[in-house]
Amino acid sequence: MKKVLYVLTENLSLGVIKSQVLAHIKMIEKKKIAKFEILLCYWSQSELLKTKAEIENKYLKIHFLKIFRPIFFLDSLNAYLLKHKIKKIGSFTYIHARTDYCVKILKMIEKKTKVVWDCRGDSTAELYHNPRERFIILRRMILEKRFYDAGKIATKIIFVSMYLKDKFKRLNKNFPKKNIFLIPSLASSDLFFYNKNIRQRMRKLLKIKNNTRVFIYVGGMQNYQKFPQTLNFFNDLKKYDKNIILLVLTNNTNEAMNYIKDNDSIILKNVKFEDVNNYLNASDFGLLIREDNHANNAGSPTKFAEYAMTGLQIISSPSVSDYFNLNSKIKNIYDYKKFILKRNLVYDRDKVANFYKLKLSRESFTNTFEKLYE
Repeated sequence: MKKVLYVLTENLSLGVIKSQVLAHIKMIEKKKIAKFEILLCYWSQSELLKTKAEIENKYLKIHFLKIFRPIFFLDSLNAYLLKHKIKKIGSFTYIHARTDYCVKILKMIEKKTKVVWDCRGDSTAELYHNPRERFIILRRMILEKRFYDAGKIATKIIFVSMYLKDKFKRLNKNFPKKNIFLIPSLASSDLFFYNKNIRQRMRKLLKIKNNTRVFIYVGGMQNYQKFPQTLNFFNDLKKYDKNIILLVLTNNTNEAMNYIKDNDSIILKNVKFEDVNNYLNASDFGLLIREDNHANNAGSPTKFAEYAMTGLQIISSPSVSDYFNLNSKIKNIYDYKKFILKRNLVYDRDKVANFYKLKLSRESFTNTFEKLYE
């Protein structure tokens, strides 16, 4: 079996890491495609402590490396530290590096080591999420070069969107096509699925009436996730239909309360990642509002796959273009700017859930993963 070292800089307690890293590793090992170890590169002590608290009972073998903050003039120093850490850990068939920065600081490793670049977004475009960002032009140049350099180091590349794949091909025209993989953010079918019994049990637990329609928001309070706009959307619907409620699942409950205040139509919860599926089953509509900009065109929201595989009707934005294009086949996606809440919602939820299980479940990409690590 192949040996893979997964290198990342985000702490393992984050929902997106549980969904896109730990679940990935668990599935790949279950299928006996490869055996993983993790190397967390951290510069903040709090990130280290969060990860150690998360992994107390985990079966994974995890290594830690203290590095300097990702400032361009410290890249070589971090690369030197990483090179010696990997040499100390042992040899691997592949190093799976999450983000272009992790790939960039792998520049000093032995040439025989194969690198998989897991490209999940456009760092350059994300600069504009923060209106207070300073030195944008200089930082843009640095990040564009990092993206280009990562392509020179990587042996194989995963892109989560056509936007990223097309951007890369414009800059690196000679990269072998067979080593480029288009894999959106996926969800595990054993964690996200539709079940009528779960739906009935959860709605009874939450005291939701049979004729009440439930909207759900799962995510954080970061600007790009548009939580205030999501609340405005829901409150506008509430003016025309009093028989709807909103479930909000977030780790940032205190911050969320600042927006929600005293709204008795909203249920706020902080739940474990493993329990999210229960609340999705209890709901009818998943909310995933994003601005139409390059950062969102490049991304692949993990929540889409999780919503879709539980058969939800999804209210989103055309900016999530790769997913939005699936609507012509299954008709469960709505543009939030054009959405009209109909009195009767009739659709085959099992059919929707099964459609996306074949399209967006991690298990449906087994053959692709076998090629990735061969």
